[in-house]
Amino acid sequence: MIIDIATHVYPRPVYDRVKRIASNFGSMGTRIDNTRQLYDFDDRFRLMDEAGEYVQIVSLSSPPIEEFMTPEQGNEIARVANDSMAELVSRHRDRFPGFVASVSLHDMDASMNELHRAIDKLGACGVQIFTDVAGRALDDPEFDPVFAAMKEYGLPIWIHPTRTPGMPDFASESTSQFDIWLVLGWPYATAATMMRLVLAGLFERHVGLKIITHHMGGMIPFHEERVAGALHRLGLQAARQKEESGGPYMRRPPMEMMRMFYADTAMHGAVEATRCGLAFFGANNTVFGTDCPFGSIRKGLDMIERLELEEPVEQKILHDNAKRLLRGTKSER
Repeated sequence: MIIDIATHVYPRPVYDRVKRIASNFGSMGTRIDNTRQLYDFDDRFRLMDEAGEYVQIVSLSSPPIEEFMTPEQGNEIARVANDSMAELVSRHRDRFPGFVASVSLHDMDASMNELHRAIDKLGACGVQIFTDVAGRALDDPEFDPVFAAMKEYGLPIWIHPTRTPGMPDFASESTSQFDIWLVLGWPYATAATMMRLVLAGLFERHVGLKIITHHMGGMIPFHEERVAGALHRLGLQAARQKEESGGPYMRRPPMEMMRMFYADTAMHGAVEATRCGLAFFGANNTVFGTDCPFGSIRKGLDMIERLELEEPVEQKILHDNAKRLLRGTKSER
């Protein structure tokens, strides 16, 4: 059985509710309207059937709720999204064995209530957050309860990249051009967030926390040596500062903690880039993902075949690692 751990949906109840609030879907614009497999599943099921014994873990598509909703609207959309995805899993468990909870981190009290409801009552297998919350970095202490709670559940956090056209590519401009905000900005946002979380001591405070990064860890594997040098220098500087970040600080080398992240293979068929990411994260921390419906299921599977991996390694990526990640520890699931 192949478990695709990185796929997206936008169920009709969510689509209709958001359409009434923000018809252009924030930074995603017409991408939601034009990607029917997000909410119309007949064609999606046909493509899934072509993949053989294959299932998807589903999460709500971009844009982040916090990008274009008020806190009250965001809390409502998160509830509707989780109810809708739970219902989707209930109706199609043979295709969608699990869903990833949505939260709106504008309001931490409400978001934590929704996180617990989605996992305890609806059976979510983890939670999805984005690389920033309306421009605020995830290493802001206000967001730490999310990490603490997921560590206790023993379930993963999916970190999805985000950036908007309003973040220019160059200082002299007011907006990003040519979709650079998405194509190159998202991998940058992932890498920047990973570095910030490591330097904030996240894995020191929450030992055993599981975080899945989208698109093979963004830029990190491809700039390993530059990142390693920067983390070493910055880690030493931070260790000399006052214990403002919850010390003791960095009992492990920072680069070792960078490899504690998990990474999905949603690389849209890029074999050598995936090979680079696999070399960085290792077979135990790599999970199969396609980014469906934005990415091709067939391309994702063909890419795995072209990697010519040893059978035990391929089995870990396609099934075993996901099964282990989604099991959880707080209760029998």
